Amino acid sequence: MYSKLSVVRNCTFFLLITAALFFSACREAEEIVISRTQQPDKSQLKNEIEKASALHDDLIVCVDGSSVDPDDYWVEDILKHSLLVALEDAITIKDKEDASREEIELAIQGLKRALDAIEDAKQKGTRAPSEKSALETAIAAAKDKMSDVKESSDGLDVPDKSKWASVEMFTVLKDVIASAELLNNYVKATQEEIDAMVTVLEAAAAAFIPNIAQVNRVYLMNGITAANILLNNNGLQRSIDGSDVHKSRYWVTHSAVSEFEGAITTASSIYNKTNAAQNEINTAVSNLQNASNKFDNGKQFGTNEIDRYYLSKAIEDAEKKLAGVVISIDGSTVLNSLKWVTQKMFNALNAVREEADELYKDNFAVQEDVDAMIVVLNAAINDFTPQPGLLTAGVISYVFNQPEDENIVLSYTQTLSWFNDDKLQVSVTGSYDSYLWTYIDGGNVIQNITGNSLTVNARDFGPGAYSISLKVIKNGVPYTKTLTFNVE
Repeated sequence: MYSKLSVVRNCTFFLLITAALFFSACREAEEIVISRTQQPDKSQLKNEIEKASALHDDLIVCVDGSSVDPDDYWVEDILKHSLLVALEDAITIKDKEDASREEIELAIQGLKRALDAIEDAKQKGTRAPSEKSALETAIAAAKDKMSDVKESSDGLDVPDKSKWASVEMFTVLKDVIASAELLNNYVKATQEEIDAMVTVLEAAAAAFIPNIAQVNRVYLMNGITAANILLNNNGLQRSIDGSDVHKSRYWVTHSAVSEFEGAITTASSIYNKTNAAQNEINTAVSNLQNASNKFDNGKQFGTNEIDRYYLSKAIEDAEKKLAGVVISIDGSTVLNSLKWVTQKMFNALNAVREEADELYKDNFAVQEDVDAMIVVLNAAINDFTPQPGLLTAGVISYVFNQPEDENIVLSYTQTLSWFNDDKLQVSVTGSYDSYLWTYIDGGNVIQNITGNSLTVNARDFGPGAYSISLKVIKNGVPYTKTLTFNVE
């Protein structure tokens, strides 16, 4: 049998061994946890990958740089491929959870070697600048084709004979021009891109075919004609209140006539407007029709028992006859473009007109007196026979030809009217060293004037015969011409 002391010692030893084993296991577990949480740092690798990826995406590959702009760098394809391989390896290590420090460092060095190789080998491009003159010419031509064309949905707002195109057609060409201008301003545009854009722009410009506005004025012309017929209707009289108009005839106020005349004048101005648009014409047609309807609806029957219409027309005719003549004894002082009558003939018609006017205003006149006055006044109008004046007016011109020698005299007889102050204009063809004009009245020199032309007023002279002498000098040789004229 074991003693109590022996048992206690054995138990104590066992416990010490157990505790030691426990602490040892815990320490090993802690070391394992620490080793797993302290992985190598990959931040540098990630930075290098980002730089290499950006460079790889922008890297231009070329054989000799001839297709690369002078502002850009290029490398051979093998260098870009080497960078891609290094990138792929580095990304694999980055994504590997248990990558060692050594693996990470090798991946970083691989990227750096690829980048250094590219840095050492890169070269600037040698491509010549693209030729853009054809594109610039095409852009200018396309803009010029639109310059005198108006944008319109239907052409109704476009002046007659003017060009117009739809909004859609304008939009297409404008968009192509905008694209062409962007390419023209892009310094790296290739010749192939420029040539292709020229083709597209020229096609778009060729497809831009404007319409020509054709304004139809027929309806407005018909409306104006109908309005004038309505206005000048022989049976329609003007009156203040209709009391002077026979009950069988229509009348309108003077203000209605003025308003309608204004509407016709406005419509006529639109009709005669060279660059009127169809919308303007259509609006004028509508406005004139409304004015015609208003004028026609404003007609009323008169209230007078006496019909004075034809008397009023005869009075109007007489007034026009009297206003269109000049009173003269024999017409010798009246220009041939005017008409004249004697004072006696003028007074005869005017006296009958005044009598007819008084009868027209007489509220107590009877129809028989009105009808008789119409006959008398028309007879007086028929007896009124103006004649054209006998005086010829105007400017008389005479041009000398170049003289052949100083002895040639050209004479031109012309009678000038002192009353009308006619003018005689004389000029010289050709160029001479000097000019001297001389008025001669019966051998007396009136005035000497220099210059290559001369104007004579009849009232500068009294009645009689005159001559104008011209002496010119050419290369030291004198030449003389003479022109004769009369003043009456």
